[in-house]
Amino acid sequence: PFKIKFYFVKINLSLRGYFYKAVNTMTVNTNDQTLITAIRSGIERQRDWALYQFYSDDGLNTYCKSYVSNYGDSHEVFEDIFQDAIIIFDRNIRNFTFKENCSLKTYLISIFKWAYIGFKRKKTGKTEAFDANMIQEWVDSPEAKMIGDERKDLINEGLNHIDARCKELLTYTKL
Repeated sequence: PFKIKFYFVKINLSLRGYFYKAVNTMTVNTNDQTLITAIRSGIERQRDWALYQFYSDDGLNTYCKSYVSNYGDSHEVFEDIFQDAIIIFDRNIRNFTFKENCSLKTYLISIFKWAYIGFKRKKTGKTEAFDANMIQEWVDSPEAKMIGDERKDLINEGLNHIDARCKELLTYTKL
C-alpha cells in the first residue's frame, strides 16, 4: 500500500539482543493506520520500521521511564519492561487482537503498565505493594474504559447464546 525507501542499521538496545534501526531517506506519514499496515504486512523491514517508531518516540520513552522511576525502579527495569511490551504489542497487532478503538501509543502504554504491574507482582509476591495512586491512575485511564467495553461485549455475546427462559430469570434477579 505504500513504498518506503530506507536502510537498516543494527543497534544494540540492551542485553536482550539487537534491533534494526530504520533510517528513512524520505518523509513518511506515520499515522496509526500506516503503522498497523506496516506491522501486519509480513515484510520484516516494514515491521521493523514501524516498531522503531515507538522505540524512538521521545515522549513515549520519557513517560514510561518516569512511570517506572516513580515507583522506585531503575532504567534497566524500564528497558526490560518496554521491550516485553513492544513484543506483546507487535503480537497483538499481527493477531488482530488490537481493536483500533484507541491510538497505538495509548495501547502500547496500557500494555507497558500491565507488564510493569506483573513485574512488580512477581518481584514482591504481593499486590498490596501498590499504592492507591497506581490503582486510581488505572481506574481513570482510557485503558480501563477499553477493558470495560470489551467486558460488556463479552457479557452481551454470552447473553445472546442463552434461551428466553434464562434471560427472563436473569431479568427477575436484575442481573
